[in-house]
Amino acid sequence: LQILGLGTALKILFQVDDIAELTLTRNEVIALVNFVHKLSESLNIVSTMGCTLRTIGYADAIMTNHCPDTKSILDGDSFRL
Repeated sequence: LQILGLGTALKILFQVDDIAELTLTRNEVIALVNFVHKLSESLNIVSTMGCTLRTIGYADAIMTNHCPDTKSILDGDSFRL
């Protein structure tokens, strides 16, 4: 499903000169929305893990400037799996 979503995103990006000419199937739209959702969740987890690494002492591991307070990270409040 995510491969179809990625393919749909690439189709929109590279094959359409005019947005009015764009035609997508129902499956392509569903796959695209699912792909964007999964991608945003993945980016959120990477950001959270970067904050966790910074909190436990690996300040140079990941450059991030939007970490929440350290207590919520260590308590596990930031993780939603």
